[in-house]
Amino acid sequence: SNPTSITCEPAVVPTSKTWNVTTSFICPDGSTPSTIGRRLFWVVWPPSPLTWYYNPILSLVDGSTTEITQAITVDNITPGLVKSVYVGLAKASDLDNFDAKAYKAINPPTGVTAATYFNPPTEMFNWSVINDTVPTNMTLKFEAPEELCEPIIIPSEPMCKDVAILDANNNELDPATDTFSIGMVLKFRCAADDPDIQITKYEFKVTEPNGTIVQGSAINPAGSSSTSQEYQITQYLDHQVQCRVCTGTSCQDWVSIIN
Repeated sequence: SNPTSITCEPAVVPTSKTWNVTTSFICPDGSTPSTIGRRLFWVVWPPSPLTWYYNPILSLVDGSTTEITQAITVDNITPGLVKSVYVGLAKASDLDNFDAKAYKAINPPTGVTAATYFNPPTEMFNWSVINDTVPTNMTLKFEAPEELCEPIIIPSEPMCKDVAILDANNNELDPATDTFSIGMVLKFRCAADDPDIQITKYEFKVTEPNGTIVQGSAINPAGSSSTSQEYQITQYLDHQVQCRVCTGTSCQDWVSIIN
């Protein structure tokens, strides 16, 4: 009889991969936002149900500028394996929980996708565990929300003029002679001192007697003059009201309307 040759394929040995991830939390204009406690979280899918990973030790306290670094390891990887890693960043909250609203994932590295996944839709980065183009050391960028991104302040001469305090019917009031009382509704007006300047928005700030700061933009943010939203007096004693003019991402110095 003729001998028969049998070729045996080598056994597939599962491997492990580790990705070292560092976060970058930035404003839309590339500047650094005012910092807030935040936490990295991640999941590997499949299998289902999902097992979410997040570590309270990685939560940054408010005011910290340190970015989060995390090693993410997936074991038992074989060729053709359908499995992906998903990574997100959210505001840190009490104990072992994090807020459902994740920060926007932007500018993904090579081999990585930034999109919304799962239900409810969650902003995350995603990559396949068998994609060898994905860097083993990478920075994942997340966009900070508008409320954490203050305009860049450029010291200069004030650009606010015609500042005034108004009642609910837009009648101008005199802080020196008119009476202000609890429950009274006020508005504030500001105008730019140069009509040729392209105004982006006007901002108003009220410092209350107890130190609370109430800040908001104008109802009509662009134009040569602008009026704030309504403000209701809730405290006795003196209030400080200020306004400023913003052009692009730059804002001028605060100008006092009343003290």
